[in-house]
Amino acid sequence: MGVPRLGLLVSNRYIPAVLVVAALLAACGSTLASPSATERTSVGGWIVYQGVFEGGTDLGLVRPDGSESHRFPGGPGNRWHPDWSPDGTQLAYDWNLPTDVAEIAVLALDGPEERSLLNCVDPCLGNGGPAWSPDGGTIGFDGAEGPTDDFDNGVCYIALLDLSSGNVTRILELPDCFSDAPPNDLAAGVYMRFSPDGDRIVFQGEGPRGTAIFTATIAGDEVSQLTEWGLGARPDWSPDGEWIVFMDVQPEDHPGEPISLHRIRPDGTDLEHLTAPTGTTIDLYPRWLLDGTGILFSRCPFVDAPDCDVWIVSADGANEERLLLPFAQHAVHVIWQPIAPAAE
Repeated sequence: MGVPRLGLLVSNRYIPAVLVVAALLAACGSTLASPSATERTSVGGWIVYQGVFEGGTDLGLVRPDGSESHRFPGGPGNRWHPDWSPDGTQLAYDWNLPTDVAEIAVLALDGPEERSLLNCVDPCLGNGGPAWSPDGGTIGFDGAEGPTDDFDNGVCYIALLDLSSGNVTRILELPDCFSDAPPNDLAAGVYMRFSPDGDRIVFQGEGPRGTAIFTATIAGDEVSQLTEWGLGARPDWSPDGEWIVFMDVQPEDHPGEPISLHRIRPDGTDLEHLTAPTGTTIDLYPRWLLDGTGILFSRCPFVDAPDCDVWIVSADGANEERLLLPFAQHAVHVIWQPIAPAAE
């Protein structure tokens, strides 16, 4: 049994895209303009994504201009939900074992073979959704355990892994994830991301009424629900700390409806639509660009569609552009590699 996804109604899991590029001055002088998709491709680096390749789901790499697209080298496949280290040299991701149990692994782009960071053994049921802290010293993740001495019905949790010591600290433990939780209860927390200062997290809360967006401190205190139940999945915090972007989740009784992107303030105010797809089009797994001027996401004609494009929408939703089409099927969880600015 893998990590349970109680409110998850779309296949595959979430990814913040990152791009080091300064906002450009518009022709009028002092007004800042968002770079076009074409202008962004000159920045370089890699975009990592999760796709369906021969033999299963794995990670792929592609240049921002669509060139050099290929499957990530090494490993057994069945790798999901990547996240770049802040310096852009390593990837953390879910490593799904043949037993359907997920562990968290790390692989350096120019280093040795991948290595597992956590050993998931009974009563562990799986760990996943890695998120690198802004300082690079911690990886946050979500997990689940079966019945234990402390939790008769098992427990879902959000935890922090200190990379220097290997110590794991659980900041939220939610024992309702395997039971019939009351309708308004938070039963599980998944897909966490750090705030830019590293002091708080945002995550997808799950319960009997679906999913919603929550925040908390990295100590697990001050848990706040930002959206109503049934609205919100795969959140990501903007680089300036002012906004949280997230996607819809299709309700179980209305399959085939479009999925759009939204943003909201960290205090739960100013909820705004960013994209408005029509028909059965779905916009998935938004990630902020490092300069904060836009959001990277996958646009697919329908759930589980093989041909998903990579798009960019401006931070306020005013403009959106198609960036590229990776060669793997169902290319989602796209993230731009953090790269150091070019020397002058």
